[in-house]
Amino acid sequence: MGVALGLTFALILTLTPAFGVSALIALGSNPHDILLTFVGTCALMFGVGAALTGLVFKLTEACLSGGGYFGSNSSFKPNAPAFAGLLTP
Repeated sequence: MGVALGLTFALILTLTPAFGVSALIALGSNPHDILLTFVGTCALMFGVGAALTGLVFKLTEACLSGGGYFGSNSSFKPNAPAFAGLLTP
């Protein structure tokens, strides 16, 4: 979902003349490669951001609900991820 949002963001930036991104890309020595790099960078940034946000939401939900490895009165479990002991209250 984050990659699709990044692609949409790149499309809006490149097709809207008010931002001037397409004119700036056209000034380069190889506009096609510059455009692909720009679109790929936007998609990657949004995708990684969405993945990290999902990870934070999952860890927070597991910590607050007392489920999984993050039980309210549980101690560190040996088969838990390395960061599990840091999040127990």
